[in-house]
Amino acid sequence: DVFGLLLWVAVFAGGALLLYYILNEARVFSRWRKGDWRRADTAEPRAAETAATSPGHGDPLLDIDNLAHRGEYAEAVHALLLHGISVIRARGVTLPPSMTSREILRLTPLAGEAKSALSTLVGAVEHSHFGGRDSTEAEYLRCRKQCQRLAEPQEVTA
Repeated sequence: DVFGLLLWVAVFAGGALLLYYILNEARVFSRWRKGDWRRADTAEPRAAETAATSPGHGDPLLDIDNLAHRGEYAEAVHALLLHGISVIRARGVTLPPSMTSREILRLTPLAGEAKSALSTLVGAVEHSHFGGRDSTEAEYLRCRKQCQRLAEPQEVTA
C-alpha cells in the first residue's frame, strides 16, 4: 500500500510539473508571437535606456517625453525609472549596477515622499515589463509627476 501511495504521489507531482512546463512554454510562445522576443535579442540599447541617459538635449526628460508622444508609454515609464535611479545616484547614493529596482527601493535611504515616488515608478515598470500589461498615457503622466517629485531636493535618511 505504501508503494502504491508513493507511486500516485510521484505521478501527481510529475503531472503538475508537466502542466507547469506547458503553461510556461505557452506564455513564452505568446510573447514570441507578439514579437517581444526581437527586443531581447538585439544588441542595440533599448529606447528607455537611451532616453534616460541621453546627453542630447541636456534634459533627459525631453527625450522621455518624446517616447511618450510616440505612444511608447511602457518604454517611457521605464526611462522615467532609470532617470529616477540616476537622480538618486547623483545625490551620492552608491547603487551597484547589479541591483534590481526592487532592491534599490528596499535598500535606498530615501525620505517618505521620495520613497513613495520611487515605489510608484518601480510598480508601474513591473506591471508593464514583467506583468505584460500595456502602459497608458494616464499611467505615464502619473509616473512623470512621481519622477519630478523624486528629482526634488530631498534629505537622505540614515
